[in-house]
Order: sequence, then C-alpha cells, then structure tokens
Amino acid sequence: MSIRKQIKFQFLFLIFLTFFHKTISSKSQVFESSLIDKSQTISKAISDIIFEFYISKTIKFDFIIYDENSDQINDIIDKITKELGENISQSTLMHIKNITNWNHQLKRSAIIFIKSLKSLQNFYKFAIKSRLIKTNQEKLKFMIYAEEVKTFQQLNEVIIETKNKIDFTKPADSRFYEFFITNDENFVNLTARLLFSEFHCGSFRSKLLNSFNLNSQKWNKKLENFDHYKNFYGCLVRFFVQYRYWYDIENHTKYYELKQKNDKIFEMKVRGENLKFPGIMFELSSLMAKKGNFTTYHTPSGISGSKSYFYYIRNYKYNWNDALEFHIRILTLEKQWHYSPPINRVKYYYLLSFNDYYSNYEKLLLPFDDLTWFLLLFIFGLSFIIINVLKFAPERIRILIYGRDVTRPGYNALGIFFGISQLKLPNESNCRLIWLLFIWFCLIFRTCWQSKMFEFMTTDMRKPLPDSFEDFLSMNYTVVYEVILNRKHKNNDKGISTLKVNYSTLSSLYEEALFEKSSQKYAFYISEDKHRILNKTFKNSLPKMDTFKINMLSEGIAIPKHCIFQQQFDDVIAQLIPSGILKHLENLRKWYYNRPIEEEPEDSLKVLSMSDLEFGFIIFLIAALLSIVVFIYEFLFLNLKKNFIKLIDLYEFLNALKEVLNKYHDKW
Repeated sequence: MSIRKQIKFQFLFLIFLTFFHKTISSKSQVFESSLIDKSQTISKAISDIIFEFYISKTIKFDFIIYDENSDQINDIIDKITKELGENISQSTLMHIKNITNWNHQLKRSAIIFIKSLKSLQNFYKFAIKSRLIKTNQEKLKFMIYAEEVKTFQQLNEVIIETKNKIDFTKPADSRFYEFFITNDENFVNLTARLLFSEFHCGSFRSKLLNSFNLNSQKWNKKLENFDHYKNFYGCLVRFFVQYRYWYDIENHTKYYELKQKNDKIFEMKVRGENLKFPGIMFELSSLMAKKGNFTTYHTPSGISGSKSYFYYIRNYKYNWNDALEFHIRILTLEKQWHYSPPINRVKYYYLLSFNDYYSNYEKLLLPFDDLTWFLLLFIFGLSFIIINVLKFAPERIRILIYGRDVTRPGYNALGIFFGISQLKLPNESNCRLIWLLFIWFCLIFRTCWQSKMFEFMTTDMRKPLPDSFEDFLSMNYTVVYEVILNRKHKNNDKGISTLKVNYSTLSSLYEEALFEKSSQKYAFYISEDKHRILNKTFKNSLPKMDTFKINMLSEGIAIPKHCIFQQQFDDVIAQLIPSGILKHLENLRKWYYNRPIEEEPEDSLKVLSMSDLEFGFIIFLIAALLSIVVFIYEFLFLNLKKNFIKLIDLYEFLNALKEVLNKYHDKW
C-alpha cells in the first residue's frame, strides 16, 4: 500500500472514531438523563402515595427505614424530604443497618425503602423476633419499596417464607397491613396484602390497588387513603357459633345430630329424641352475608370449623348437661363483638327444697283453684238466695219460676250437684229448660271434681315452694352450699342462715330432707349437673324422684337472667343499619319470646282452673239467657190478661218484700 493510501485510510479512521465517540457519548448522556428522569418520576409517585396515605389524613409514622447504598433510594428520600417539609425530620430517618440498635417498639406505621430482597428478609426477621411490632396497639401500616424487585410475587414469596420459618403467629399477623410499591419498565404498582378475602377469609391475599404510568406520569385512578382499601374484598364480618352438646362420660359417646328443618326451627338429636330450638344464629348469618357481601359456610356438626370457613361450629364436652349454649362472635377488621342471642343458656344454680305432703282433708279442695271455687259458691249461693226470696212471693210467681209440682226447690238444687234423682220436676216448658241446663252444668263440675279427687287421693303430693324469696326466708330454711361453689349469698343481710359443706355432707343432708329424717328445713343451692347426680343416686330408693319438679325462684340467687341481644355496634356494623339488620334482630328477638312452644306434660298433678272449666260456665250463662228469653216470650205473647195479673202480683210482692225489709231494718 502506498503512503498516500495509508494516510488517507488513517484520516478516514480518525473521522470514524470521532463520529462514533460523539454518538456513544450522546447516547450515554441520553440514557443517564432517562435514568435520572425515571428516578425522579418514581420518587414523585412514591411521594404521592405517602402524602395521600399519611400526611393528608394526619396519620403519623414512626420512622422511615432506608438503604443508603442505593442512589435511587437516596434520590427518593431527598424528594420525599423536600416535598413533605416539616412533616418529616432527620430523626425519623434510619439506615437499615442501624435498626438492630433501636430499642423501641413500632406503634403506628413505617415506610421502608430497601434495595434487595435480602434486606427485606432481614428486616422481617428482626422486626418479629425483637417484637418491634407492638400488636396490642393500633393497626399498623407498612409501606415497603424494593428497588430491585420488579413483581409483587417475588416480594410475597420472601415474606411468606420468612414468616413460616420464624413461626409468625396469627395474632401478630392480623394486626398490621402491608402496602408494597414495585416498579417495572413502564409502571409503578401499588399492591396490598390485607385480610378478609371473599374465598379465603382469615388469610392474607394480594390486590393491585393502583398503577402509575412512568411515561405519562399519571395514576390510572385516583389515589385513596388507607380507609378506602381496608375492606376491599367485602368480607365485613365473620361468625363463630359455639354450642354445647350432651356428652356421656360413662360410655364416652356423643349424642348429637344437627339438622336444619326450616328457616327458624332446627332439631338436635339427643339420645334418639329430637330437641327443637330456634335457628336464630343461622338466619342472622345468612342475612348478614346477604347484606354484607360475603359468603357463609356451615360446617358439619361433627367437624370443628377450619380456618377457611367464615362460620364455625365448635363442639365442647360439657358433662351432665343436655342444654345447648349458643354464642356468636362477630369479628371485623377493627374489633370484635360478643353477641349472645336470647337462647343462650348459662349454668343455672337452683334453690331446691322438699316441702310437706298434702293431707287427705286438704286434697278435698285441691281439684279447683281459688277463682273456680269462688264462682261455684257464688252461683249456688245466688240460686239459694233466689229460692228463699221466692218464698215471700205469691204462688203465681213461684209457679212461673220453678213450676207447680216442685215443693222443695232447695233440695232439688243441692241434689242435682251430688247426682241425686229429683223428687219432682216442673211441668212448664220454661221451668223444665232451666232445670235441665242446671243439671248439665252441675254434671260437668261434679265429674271433674270426682275424677281429680280420685287422682289426688292415690298420689303423695308435696306442697309447692314459696313464690318469693321473702316468703322463703320467713319459713326458717337453712341454705346448704357446696364448698366448691365459693359463692356469697346476695341476701345475707336479711338474716338467712347458711351452711357450707362438702359434697358427701350435702348428699347426706339431701337424703335426710328427701326422706324426712330430720325436722330441720334445708334448701340446697346446687347446680344443674349436681342435681342430676343426686337424682341418679337416689333414684332406686325413690322411684318418683323423676316426677319432682325443681322450683326456680324468680328473685334472689336462684336464676340469672337470660342473655338478650346486646346491640353494641360501632361504625363498622352501623353501616348495615340502613339494610334493616337491627330491625330484623329485634323481630327475631320478639319472635323467640312469642313463638308457639309445645308444652311438655308436667310431672306434678294439675289443678283445674278457669281455663279448663270455662265450658261449664258458658253453659250456665246460656241457661240464664234462655230462661230470661223464655220468660219474656211467655209474659208478652201468651195470655196477656193472666200475665198482667201476674205482673200486678209481682208488684204487690215487691211492696210486701220492701215492708219486710224495712221492719227488719228497724229492729237492727
């Protein structure tokens, strides 16, 4: 190659190198400027989030944790510090390496800027092991940004793996909520891990809340504060329903079977018997699910509720108790409510005693109650008064009332009640109708009295206990406690004598009172299960023990009141008020107390009352009305002349009766 060509080639090569160097330098400057612009855009997006989440709602945070080895994070920190101004100070900034020397607990919130996943993993390990997270305070909110992480899945895997390794318990896990910021090539994504997902209630799930376009530098939708996102899955409440079933200790077997019959009545099978109870909690959960936008799951009665269910049925062993106990726990993101429906059963303590037996003479008056006896005496007394008054009336009036042939009306009236045949019956139609209806009336009451008398005479009946606690104290009873109860009597100031004993002594005193071996009157303050044991102990010696009914006093220490609906709702539950939840609860409560109940046959013998004998009194009223109608008919339409004479005689009779009464009045 000639020298001229070599010089020409070197000159062209120098020109090429110069052009290439200028091109490379310009591209590098453009790349560097694009990186700077991207970093500034990311810092702007993050500052927007922090300002909306923390500053605009005056939510304070404890500190900002950052990794100063990253230029991008340093730029973001500078940007945030510059924009937030006085809302953030240098004392709240902390390098992630210095966090191990920090001996305080996180009470509110934290903003964390890290470069790699390893830094995030180390932070979680330290935060949980050192109890940096104070779970008994307010709900905590974490805002985490990882520079080298492009997708949320990478963050999520590290978090789950870290928590599983160090046994991250659910109570702590449910107390704080995490928001993550990740950036890919074109977007800055805001993702959240919160509780209460529709299909996995009780666990954490992720949801993309918003995205920031780095090119247009705009959010896809308006940024909202934290309160807007805390329940985005619509899983507002969870129900925990507990019930106790009968458990046989001897055979170690369970007797229960829960079946849904209809919307309001459920049945539970206990030893082959179907026990009915209202399904108020099932209806309540269904209504809440419909109004609160979540799904309810009913687990089988023999399986404890698992973590994936909203609705739990938990089984507890409760010895010697066939009573059901229902308890609803409403759990939300903010707090929980313990909600006891009116069918809630508590462990009752009864005041139990044994009174004297009725004597045979006392049983003569037992078939009817006091009101029935009073009405019977009033009716018979009124009839005898009428009979005696008619003795002063003219003969025509007496014939009109009880007939021409009847000469002993008082004996007839008394004989009718005892079923004795009549000596003479009236011939007139109206008189005969009156006597036939009176015979029917007496037949009903006489039959009821005789049948109940036979039932009572063949049965040993105890007198009932007093209805009030004051009457109980006036009878000089000694209340016997078991030492294990360790309870104080609420009415000690009234002078009641008490005796605390162990179970063996209580059993012996119970036997003395049961078989009347002692003149001392005892009242036993025992629980329901203790009564079953005593009943089982003395069942062979006293076959009729099963028919004895425990008297539960309405005052004093005998029975605590049933739990009713406690309408304690705050703002979260109050959101459901417009949907009619509270009104529905009130209707359910009213339905429970007013529902038709199938009355079980009582163990004790029943005394007849007015409700049982109202038919007889109706017949008596019909007889009285018919006699008045017949009397008016015969008086007005049959033989007016004779009836007019009878009316004159009646007037003369009334005047004579008035003179007799005046004469007796002057003597008195």
